Amino acid sequence: EQIARLIETPDIKTTIGLRDRALMEMLYATGLRHGEAHRLDLYDVDVKARQIAIRGGKGLRDRIAPLTRNAAYWLERYLGVARPELAAGRYWGKGESRKPRTPAPSPAFWLSVQARRFSYVMIAQVVREYAQAAGVKATVHSFRHSCATHLLRHGVDLRHIRSFVAVARLGS
Repeated sequence: EQIARLIETPDIKTTIGLRDRALMEMLYATGLRHGEAHRLDLYDVDVKARQIAIRGGKGLRDRIAPLTRNAAYWLERYLGVARPELAAGRYWGKGESRKPRTPAPSPAFWLSVQARRFSYVMIAQVVREYAQAAGVKATVHSFRHSCATHLLRHGVDLRHIRSFVAVARLGS
């Protein structure tokens, strides 16, 4: 309930809000680690196949994380609406519209308002700000815990949850 409230906090009518909603939906649906989300590139995410390739995860292991239908929907909206706006450099600081510039193209999946890779610290800051606004105590890692709890409550065997990161390796 708290994670749902947190995920629904961003204003999805704005570019920044849409990006942040998609980010939190992905974190919750996949149980990705903070650093894994930060390192995602465009070619790692296949919305149509509903999966994310995590390269160099914990222990430098590669794996595939499945996407829920809902997460795929929000990622598709981010890719179709918000990311092009961010990539074009139309937003600076807190989403205020400024004079567009043509930044160098970035392979990064998550973009900041400067059209650069969303930093590790920025991801934590976004979650912290929305958590505070929603009146929830949460960090980026809370999404990983919530994903595991959700799976457990819906009958997934604990052994499978523990090995969730090892189940679907890239190339397997």
